[in-house]
Amino acid sequence: MADAARLPGSPAYLPGLASRMLSEAREPGAALALLETIVRQENDPARRAVLERRILEVTVERDLQILERAVESYREKMGAVPRALTDLVRAGICRGYRRSPTGEDT
Repeated sequence: MADAARLPGSPAYLPGLASRMLSEAREPGAALALLETIVRQENDPARRAVLERRILEVTVERDLQILERAVESYREKMGAVPRALTDLVRAGICRGYRRSPTGEDT
């Protein structure tokens, strides 16, 4: 599916579908790599906008998966779930946190 999504003239929905499959398979990094390759080659502004929106969505999915793993690690280490992101940082599980892909503080 990813190879087909890279083909010129492929249906507009195909990159989104391929990236969804990769994200659902817990491979958001592969989904992002696929989308970033396709968006660089896209000349149609409407299709490019859809791809860029999908990149933001997959980035959020990736970050949520990272956060879920960090919370689980904290729970295993401390015996409770963290009350705030700073708990993950203080426990040495996360180095810090950054702005979200939409530009808001996280």
